[in-house]
Amino acid sequence: MSATCCTCDGRRFPPEPAIAAGLSTLPLQVLGFPEYRRAMLAAVRSHAPLAGWRARHGDDLGLMLIEWWAYVLDIVAFYDQQHTQNQYLRTATDAAMTRRITGLIGYRPRPAVAAEGLIAAIADAGPDILLPPWTAFRSEAFGSEPPQVFENDGEERLSWRTNRWTLAPLPETVSDGSAPLFEVASLRLVRGAWAVFAWGGSTAAARVVDISPVRAVDGVTYARVTTDPSVTIPAGTALSSVSVQMATATAGLNRVVAAPVTGSDVMLDAQYPQLAPGQRLLFVAGTTRDVRNISTGASAVTTVLATPRSGLSGSVPTLPVTQVTLTAALSSSMTAAATAVHFQFVRAGRIVRPARIRVQRVDLNPSAALAGTVEPLADPAPGPFLVQDRDRQSVTLEGSIAVASSGAGVLSPASSAAPFAQPLVPPIELFGNIVHIIRGETVPHEVLGSGDATVRFPSFKLKKKPLTYVPSAAAPGGRRSTLEIRVNGIRWREVDSFFGTTPGDELYIARQNEDQETFVTFWRLPSGVNNVVARYRFGAGAAKPPAGSITQAVRPVKGVKIISPVAPTGGADADRPRDIKRNAAASSLTLGRAISLADFEALARSFGVTNVTAGWAWDPRSQRAVVTLWYVPDGGDVSAALRTFLVGQADPETAVVVTAATPIPTNLLLDVVVDARFDRDAVLGALVTAMTDPETGPLAHTNVPIGGSVFRSVLLARAAGVAGVASIDGITTNGSPMPMALTAPEGQFLDFIPFTNV
Repeated sequence: MSATCCTCDGRRFPPEPAIAAGLSTLPLQVLGFPEYRRAMLAAVRSHAPLAGWRARHGDDLGLMLIEWWAYVLDIVAFYDQQHTQNQYLRTATDAAMTRRITGLIGYRPRPAVAAEGLIAAIADAGPDILLPPWTAFRSEAFGSEPPQVFENDGEERLSWRTNRWTLAPLPETVSDGSAPLFEVASLRLVRGAWAVFAWGGSTAAARVVDISPVRAVDGVTYARVTTDPSVTIPAGTALSSVSVQMATATAGLNRVVAAPVTGSDVMLDAQYPQLAPGQRLLFVAGTTRDVRNISTGASAVTTVLATPRSGLSGSVPTLPVTQVTLTAALSSSMTAAATAVHFQFVRAGRIVRPARIRVQRVDLNPSAALAGTVEPLADPAPGPFLVQDRDRQSVTLEGSIAVASSGAGVLSPASSAAPFAQPLVPPIELFGNIVHIIRGETVPHEVLGSGDATVRFPSFKLKKKPLTYVPSAAAPGGRRSTLEIRVNGIRWREVDSFFGTTPGDELYIARQNEDQETFVTFWRLPSGVNNVVARYRFGAGAAKPPAGSITQAVRPVKGVKIISPVAPTGGADADRPRDIKRNAAASSLTLGRAISLADFEALARSFGVTNVTAGWAWDPRSQRAVVTLWYVPDGGDVSAALRTFLVGQADPETAVVVTAATPIPTNLLLDVVVDARFDRDAVLGALVTAMTDPETGPLAHTNVPIGGSVFRSVLLARAAGVAGVASIDGITTNGSPMPMALTAPEGQFLDFIPFTNV
């Protein structure tokens, strides 16, 4: 038998690495200096010339040579591992190599995208002011970010007439069933007077006992009227349908006749020429109160002779009195001695409720009045308007404002105007001189260099970074560059690649490296001196200044002040290596066309959203299936732009619905025991970082599933893996022990970020 017939008898060194699929690190360096030294010493006897060598002392030259080789092999193995890892997308650690690998499949990493927003200009009284294009506005520094510069796109006309308006209070329009309040300005009721309340076919009569001022929650003083008996308007009754009238005259029933009330005919105690057909009468006898109307016939109010009843003739003369015919007979309990008749009613005041202290978008439908008398407008002022409430909470509102020659103004929101994310608190201001701004500072004229017709693919680097890209649903990738290149004064066109073009075409491509430096490359340039010139904006990223921080123009514009009630939206950082690895692999499967749900998700991620999920849904209106996509924005609502982008890359017959996912605020509390050897604050800080890290944290918006579940075991495992965490005694969500899993409904996601505690 051969000594090597069994595979276990052979020795293979170094052993072949066992590399499983799906690893994030290639385990190539499995051997080091000790293993290589031991292996070479063991192999000495297999070489005949060295069979007799027995030296093993440190000062032996042969041993030193073996150890030198062991060092070399150790180092080579290390660099072999690093080099090999950077040849594969999943394991690459070098940003430049990641871009190079994805470039082989045609993936273009997303550059940084600029935020955009709206600011309000306050113009001095006088002629309209023209705000020139590319006027720069600077924010204050915020957080760790330096001031940012924004610019407007085009010329804006500013008028002092549309600077700002205040929304009139919005009173509640239906009763809530509580004691009625009266508008002080319209109140005519007095103590002791009789009043009749009427609504929806019902009436109630009561005597005014007391009137007192009340300052309501909206800051306005109203009149509270106490009556006997008390009157309550049923909840849900429209206050505009409620009328309150007060009697200003009183009469009695005739006491000299035998029967002053005969069915619906009533004889009064004197002549009352002010009575007329159709008027209201209130009959009060003890606790009985009847409200009746005089008939509308011509003979409903007549003058008759009151003939004294038997026993009174001779002592009481026969006199003319007023007799009325009512629309309905009186109660038999009404006697002449006990009944008073109240009439000649006048409007007594308007019942109101305090104005809303929380105003939602729907409360402005179909229109809302402006407060006070404002400057008339020849034509309605078009929106959008910036709206700011008492607490400096601001929103953007589409619509128009019309002001009549009398100075009465009306806001008419557009039917498509989105609901407010949070109710607004009065007083509410509206700003009309709105300027659209985009982050970035213009470099108007930068000489890139000189053309040389003998050089193929000349390339130049822009001096400023990062180049500003702005959202554009029609552009490749959903964004367009602000770069303009002119060669010999002629503007050349940017393309995504040179595929299908020729050297003579006036085209160029722009690419960014891992440091966000932009390189502009041409097929070929005509020769010239400094004939390649660029105009562009620089500045972009996800960081955005908060509301109210953009207050000045870089170069002041005479007669114009700037305020920024609404924070800029949008903006996104450039693709990180992690983003490139994920998006490049997914986008390569779309082959330029969205068909599957995975295609739509991949394209949406490349557009620049934090998280996304897609599904099929049945649309009952169109009677067909539609692609429904929910996303977590990277700042601002990009639903319309994202949908346009996706529709442009899908089958024209495919219906697409794009909606921002709704966050569900979720309070997570971890009861953690910290090892006494560790600094408690440092451990807790590391724990929060581990749970919310944008790339790996299980609670990060990037990783929390939309319409999916967050598992308790995953959170416990991640928390227990933080150095210094001795144990976890409990985990609660929203005040209750966390179940095995928390699941968000379709189109929603669990939002832990602002509420995570340890």
